[in-house]
Amino acid sequence: MFSRSQFIATLFAASTCLAIVVASYAESARELKWEDLLPPTLSAVEDEARGLLESVLALPADEREQYNAVEFELWLRDGLTSGLRKDSSLTDRERKVLAEKPSEVYPKALALWTDITKSQKRLEEQYKTVDSRIDGERIRIPGYALPLEFDGTRVRDFLLVPYVGACIHTPPPPLNQIVFVSAVKSFESKGLFSPVWVEGTISTSGGSHDLSFVDGQAAIEVGYTVDAAKIEPYKW
Repeated sequence: MFSRSQFIATLFAASTCLAIVVASYAESARELKWEDLLPPTLSAVEDEARGLLESVLALPADEREQYNAVEFELWLRDGLTSGLRKDSSLTDRERKVLAEKPSEVYPKALALWTDITKSQKRLEEQYKTVDSRIDGERIRIPGYALPLEFDGTRVRDFLLVPYVGACIHTPPPPLNQIVFVSAVKSFESKGLFSPVWVEGTISTSGGSHDLSFVDGQAAIEVGYTVDAAKIEPYKW
């Protein structure tokens, strides 16, 4: 039988060990690369799109011309249907293409163009898709911080992006390549060209966040969120 003092000592030792295990688990984080945020199905869709593009490039000259004629006709018809083009603004060449209807004359070229269009749409959907397998995982990832607001030179909420100038000098990356980060405490921003490490629990709850520019604001769609994140400067 344990004495009362032995029981308390054993219980204390067990609780101490448990605390160490929990702390160790809490501190461990899987280091991610940006490609780890992409959906696992993306590779197959990219291979399909690449294969179709190669099919177009491999066409003999006459079939390539047929494909281009069909593509041009359908582009014109889309413009007229959407209202981006007006019938009164069409050139003589454009009217001739619409009258000749190459999409009916060259069904093989139309089929290839249709496959490519569907493939492009599938690819676009993949870049809007997050990887649910990492939801709730504790991760660590490097990137560049785009502050959503400043407190002097300190930042707490920001968008993490994979390369310099994303959303600022170039169009935004796909939403599964943007992470909204809310730091556990504000940190001193060293500027847009200074990368940081972000560590915390990632979730696939994205959303839209307003990013300020010199000439206004833009709503940026994000695919992931990391709350209560720990921020450290990236060391080369």
